[in-house]
Amino acid sequence: MSNFNEILKDMLQDNNLTVKELAKLTKIQDSLLYKYVNNKTEPTIKNLIKLADYFNCSIDYLIGLSEHEKFVMQKGVKTIKFYEVYTNLLKEHSLSHYSLCKILGYSMSSLTLWKNGQIPYLDTLIKIAKYFDVSIDYLVGISEEK
Repeated sequence: MSNFNEILKDMLQDNNLTVKELAKLTKIQDSLLYKYVNNKTEPTIKNLIKLADYFNCSIDYLIGLSEHEKFVMQKGVKTIKFYEVYTNLLKEHSLSHYSLCKILGYSMSSLTLWKNGQIPYLDTLIKIAKYFDVSIDYLVGISEEK
């Protein structure tokens, strides 16, 4: 994740954009984008999706988990489908939420939050994606490619 701010800086430069211009184009507050560029805070998954969509790249590329920049977002994606994808991955691997919590070290209470539509923090998404060997984009339901 430490590469995100550098990658974002490169994307701005490569696209000849200022932070203020990107803010208007993505509807992300410019003050928040400045914090991302200066490595003061981590982006939410919703903002990562907006940035990936604008730059036509994967979330994995933006956060430094993949060297493959080009990406096609699944058409018609309006909502993040993390919980649906997560439960399907658990079934495919014959795992319970409890087992994965123990393996990855996150709390059981997270399941209730996720069922109610809360998206895990990025560090948890990264752990889950790495465990199942899938991309963040697949895990949040914006790509059909694992």
